[in-house]
Amino acid sequence: ADLAKLHSAPDGTPWAPIVGLGLQGPEAEFPPEPFEAAFDIARAAGLMSIPHAGEHLGPESVWTAISKLGAKRLAHGVRAVEDPELVAKLAELKVCCDVCPSSNVLLNVTPSLKTHPMLALMKAGVPVSINADDPLLFKSVGVLDEFRSMRGELAMDDIQLAELATNSLIYAACPDQDLIKDCLKGVEAWLAAEPKP
Repeated sequence: ADLAKLHSAPDGTPWAPIVGLGLQGPEAEFPPEPFEAAFDIARAAGLMSIPHAGEHLGPESVWTAISKLGAKRLAHGVRAVEDPELVAKLAELKVCCDVCPSSNVLLNVTPSLKTHPMLALMKAGVPVSINADDPLLFKSVGVLDEFRSMRGELAMDDIQLAELATNSLIYAACPDQDLIKDCLKGVEAWLAAEPKP
């Protein structure tokens, strides 16, 4: 009830800045089960469930995030590739993995950008967005840097890069759908422009 009040103004109007509930930190030390009730309350209040899973712990953390916390987006989620059944479930449920490739390499989740599992998730139909991780910890890597890395290291083409950008918009919990539509038009215009170097 308190979370529902926090999500809405006294007159019941939703406040735009609060759109989701996440769960961050080391997955082994902060498993999702103790937070299940909080996520139930958040979802009942209209907030999106966006827990951290599938980075340091394997597929089991992703299974728990979707089954216990009702995740619609996952912070990371890349280790889901270790379980084909889970990958199929993420694709079926359209759970978006918010992937941070450079931090995955820096934190030894994957040995290099060239071996990053993002393409495998995309090819399996899992929605993926590209993100920059904690800016205080990874000072030099921003979202644009990540896009450049994906073109260079994973040889992603314009269509794949546009898919990543599109996913970040259509799976956002942004209440301003006009803004989302305008941004999607921008992605379409970029894709329709001359080939990019």
